[in-house]
Amino acid sequence: MLPNFRKSTVIEKTTTKLLCRCLGKTKCARYWPEVDKTEDYGSIRVRSVSEVNNKDYILRHFAVTRESNAPERQIYHFHFLGWPDHGTPEDPGSVLSFLHDVNLKQGRCCRLAEFSAAQLKSSLADQNP
Repeated sequence: MLPNFRKSTVIEKTTTKLLCRCLGKTKCARYWPEVDKTEDYGSIRVRSVSEVNNKDYILRHFAVTRESNAPERQIYHFHFLGWPDHGTPEDPGSVLSFLHDVNLKQGRCCRLAEFSAAQLKSSLADQNP
């Protein structure tokens, strides 16, 4: 029996707030590979596929596998750049545009999963009349 495509696709929403105690300290560190590079983190292999700079954020595309023979998963990393150290952005439009783009990408991924599942079901029905 084939696994349910939608169940094997994970969409994770995370929000991170970085805090810095002292001025002049590094606030965050790069934890992903450069574009066209691959890094191993224990049994997890991350390959950086692309990086697109937008006005208020960077969209990164990663291909991730857990073991050498495991199926590859596509991960989209949205890195919002417009949040100030203290308070909230002066213009909420940048945050709203960012959320809109995240929702568009998530919608495309979900529609692709639904289409693929429907296509697979139709294909299996054709093979087993």
